[in-house]
Amino acid sequence: MREDQDLRKLIPLIQAGNHPARKSDPDLAKYTLVFCELSYIEGVVTRGHQLVIPKSLQEQVISICYEGHLGIVKTKQLLRSRVWFSGIEKSVERKIASCILCQASPNSCQREPLKMSPTPNGP
Repeated sequence: MREDQDLRKLIPLIQAGNHPARKSDPDLAKYTLVFCELSYIEGVVTRGHQLVIPKSLQEQVISICYEGHLGIVKTKQLLRSRVWFSGIEKSVERKIASCILCQASPNSCQREPLKMSPTPNGP
């Protein structure tokens, strides 16, 4: 957390409740919409019940959540239930799109196309 430049700038602003100061720093623009939801508790920045993940750990957190190769939707759901960081959606999509195992395995959710039943001749 201490190595992350954005969080180092953000923590004093959260503690002071200084909403206008965040607008003067372009690095903190990604926190503008969620600034009111951010808290700093015992060395950890949170957004509501989610942990705010520093840039250096984001790829690792995505990898851990994606170990079971759940797919894009379920991986995003799992991440959003516990953590937050700016650009989480695109980061997950980029990570999963580059997964060779998922690209090599056939999609098991594909269904056979519907076939029409013959129309009866009478009642």
